[in-house]
Amino acid sequence: AQAWQKRRNQEAFIARLNQAETEAAATQVWIEFAVLCGYLDAEIGQELHHEYQQVLADLARLIEHSAAWVVEP
Repeated sequence: AQAWQKRRNQEAFIARLNQAETEAAATQVWIEFAVLCGYLDAEIGQELHHEYQQVLADLARLIEHSAAWVVEP
């Protein structure tokens, strides 16, 4: 939502998308820790990890094609 509101400035838009990408990757690490510590079932952890891989791929595509999403003021 924060990135979407920054679409009037491509650099700000990309910066927010990069931040979202970093947070998604951090969430993957926490999922791994949760599985290793026994707080989360391994199968569920694997499913969540896969979902976050898809989120990361989608964010990468948005960053790569950010110009198409920028709205001129």
